[in-house]
Amino acid sequence: MFVLINNSVSVTQRGMMNGLAMATGSATKAAGPVFGGSLFSFGLSNGIQKYPITPHLPFVATCLIAALSSVIAYRLPKGLECALDAPITEGKDRVTEIKEDVADSDSTQSNGQA
Repeated sequence: MFVLINNSVSVTQRGMMNGLAMATGSATKAAGPVFGGSLFSFGLSNGIQKYPITPHLPFVATCLIAALSSVIAYRLPKGLECALDAPITEGKDRVTEIKEDVADSDSTQSNGQA
């Protein structure tokens, strides 16, 4: 997930976005047991006892949240595969560009030493 975040913002904003992502992740990890426990106790204490309003309610809610997250993740643009500040060349993939850059730097180093 952090690779997508790092590739979707500029270099100057990466620290702020990583901090925001960590804070959001920590907040949801803290709030999850509170809401899950509340849903479980509501499922036990109510008089309805019809599915899904039973002690299964937190598990059903988790499945719905996971399904929604999957749909959102599937709809993410494919353009987040390379960084915003990285040069993109038409017709070449990123691995080929990196190999060419390494070869160019090796040849300039060997020319400078000789």
